[in-house]
Amino acid sequence: MQRYAHAEHWPQVSPGRHRRGSSLDVHHAYLSRRVAETRARVSLVALHRELAERGRHGSCSTLRAWAVQRLPHPRQTPQPPPAPPSIRQVTGWLTRRPSSLTEDEHQQLKAVLEHCPELATTHQLVRDFGDMPTQQTGLLLPAWIDEAITQTCPAWRASPAVSQTTSTP
Repeated sequence: MQRYAHAEHWPQVSPGRHRRGSSLDVHHAYLSRRVAETRARVSLVALHRELAERGRHGSCSTLRAWAVQRLPHPRQTPQPPPAPPSIRQVTGWLTRRPSSLTEDEHQQLKAVLEHCPELATTHQLVRDFGDMPTQQTGLLLPAWIDEAITQTCPAWRASPAVSQTTSTP
């Protein structure tokens, strides 16, 4: 009750946490300078040792608590990029109906196809082949085979099935 009577301003009596002084406050300028010099790569153990050399003998836990409250926190390291999609995922995106893909899968497939033009060509051939039974355009199959053979996809040229198809008259 006396603190209310003796207070000159309301912040002196306001409830809540107030930061108390620390025995390390006198070393604030030195500690801040050391942290800045090392770009926040100095350990608390090293700082504790340096303070001991300067005549301050206290616990490392006190230094840790002081640093957490008074020093700026280093920026968090950036998150690593997401893992690339698996072959199974990409194969699923290529062979499923586009309407069954989620928006996220559409975006990921678009990124993969932009990164690999040969896969984009394969994707278009797979789409065209998949449309033949649903649109009843089986008469286009010979033209589709000719187009698939003429594409510049190295993996297709090495395939035994394609070389057998090209050797028949």
